Amino acid sequence: MANPDLPLTRFGGGGDKKAMETLFGHTSIQHFAARIESLTPETQPEWGKMNVQEMLAHVNAALGVPLGTVQLSRSLIGRLFGRIAKGVFIKPGKPFTKNGPTDPRFIFKAGEVSAEKVEEGKTTLIAGIEEFHRRGAPGMPTTAHPFFGKLSPEEWDLLSAKHIDHHLRQFGA
Repeated sequence: MANPDLPLTRFGGGGDKKAMETLFGHTSIQHFAARIESLTPETQPEWGKMNVQEMLAHVNAALGVPLGTVQLSRSLIGRLFGRIAKGVFIKPGKPFTKNGPTDPRFIFKAGEVSAEKVEEGKTTLIAGIEEFHRRGAPGMPTTAHPFFGKLSPEEWDLLSAKHIDHHLRQFGA
């Protein structure tokens, strides 16, 4: 069972004291849910190419990897560079940068935004975050991440939280 009192890690660096949330922390999942609920079909990105519906599909698919609902083989580029990149991306210290590369397997084109699909995406994402939290560290996969390779439960948590935070910030949430 996840520890609801798990402290937030900190981004730190450069005087930035913005708290980094974790999906294992009870307060964080409530905050993530509130941020997700603030999204509407009219919400526009502050950067990047995705619309809100595409972003929700993307984040839901990515969260499906540690939840076991999405199974992907390890990519060649991940086998070559994943271990090096892991040390850069999966550590507390700072959020993901804007406009980073996206694995093509996680790109979803929606065309016109549907209010129904946005609501469905929000509901699915909140349920996925709650399930991730419920499983806690013992419920994290032992299979390799498709890019980074083997991850500890804490690394799955940090990566997933940073990824969700990145896309919520992308949409001003």
